[in-house]
This record gives sequence, C-alpha cells and structure tokens, in this order.
Amino acid sequence: MDELPDKERYIEDLNKLEQMMNSSPRKAEDMGRLIPYHFHNTLEQNFGRMCMFYIKEVAESDRIFSDPRNEAIHRLCKKIYKLMKENGDNLKYASIPMI
Repeated sequence: MDELPDKERYIEDLNKLEQMMNSSPRKAEDMGRLIPYHFHNTLEQNFGRMCMFYIKEVAESDRIFSDPRNEAIHRLCKKIYKLMKENGDNLKYASIPMI
C-alpha cells in the first residue's frame, strides 16, 4: 500500500471538512447531491478522485478502526472497490489511477 501523505500538510482543510460534516446530519448528504450542479467539471473530477481514494483506502486498510456505527460503510467501500477491480475500471477519463 502506498505511504499516506503528511497529515499535517492538510490538517486545516481536514478540520474544515470535518466541521462541515459534523454541523448537521443532513448537510453532507445535501452537499453531496448539489456538487454535480455547482462545481466546475475539473473540481467535480477532483471531488470524485477524493472519494475514490477514500474508498480504496478503506477497502485496502486493516489499520482503520471500525465500530458498529460505520461497519456498513466499510463493507460498502470493500464491495465498490472489488467491483472496480473486477471490471478493470481505472476511470482513465477522470485521471484517477485506481488499480
């Protein structure tokens, strides 16, 4: 597995994302639904890339602690990543090196 990036470099941005997602139970869902209609295509691509790397990291890592509150999302990430690998979907037009 690839080495994780230096967290300190991104801590401010991670904290902002965490705050946004923690401020309202529906906010993350609503924002996720609005992104395709608001972001420029390049930014939508970058957001998709971020989501794909999250899925890949969760699917491949045994180091991530999972408790009953998030076991379902971990199982789903593993299923999505398995399907992507089985289908050879490297999303080349999105410039996302998945496999």
